[in-house]
Amino acid sequence: RLDVNMLRHTQAKCSHVFRHGPHKGDSVEALTIKLKNGYPVDHITPLVVVQWRVPWVVCGNRRPKALKEFAADASVMQPVFVRCIVHNMDDNRQNVPIDLMAKFLEAATTANFGESAVFL
Repeated sequence: RLDVNMLRHTQAKCSHVFRHGPHKGDSVEALTIKLKNGYPVDHITPLVVVQWRVPWVVCGNRRPKALKEFAADASVMQPVFVRCIVHNMDDNRQNVPIDLMAKFLEAATTANFGESAVFL
């Protein structure tokens, strides 16, 4: 589990609507509202992360957007932790799959060091 505020977006932009998974067809805002209304963070599909100096979300830019908006809510008085599958590039002993590295490099469009992603 990683603190959502530590996660970086690889992509500069993301869609308003989920295209795949259990939230398919729902808006990012709808997930944020569900979280504020008690939807368990542990029910969110784990994020795929590449650790390269900081944790970068490679698969799933919409989920961290909703999670970060939820964590920024004044009523959430504690850190929000989300399940992540972490591939650590900082550890030379760990082999990061080449296709994941290709996706990481292809998706890296952030202009603000992954602090946030804006809607398309």
